[in-house]
Amino acid sequence: MDINVVKGSSKEESEEKWLQARAAGVTATQVAQLVVYGKLAGALSPSAEPYMQWGLEREAHLLEMARHKFQGETIISNDQVMYSSINPRYLATPDGFSDTTIYECKTMKSDYFDRFE
Repeated sequence: MDINVVKGSSKEESEEKWLQARAAGVTATQVAQLVVYGKLAGALSPSAEPYMQWGLEREAHLLEMARHKFQGETIISNDQVMYSSINPRYLATPDGFSDTTIYECKTMKSDYFDRFE
């Protein structure tokens, strides 16, 4: 399966164009919402924004850690919408990719593991 970039969909260059590109199909975020919640969750509430910012600020560091762990693999940071050649309506904006792997950086609140003590 080939993965292609939607031209002009860099979130850093234009969030509006990035959102327009995402509106052309079904995104990985929407699929995750359907699996987890059984419905599309819609826009995030303003209370989620600090958590989103927390994760966004750490993406570069997490990709650097992946580069260190998987030496010899060229991992490219990404902020563009990508689509499948099988069905161009299948969309995602992975945080990074290489010739063999798609990278999605995830973080969690620091107190997540406290519940297991």
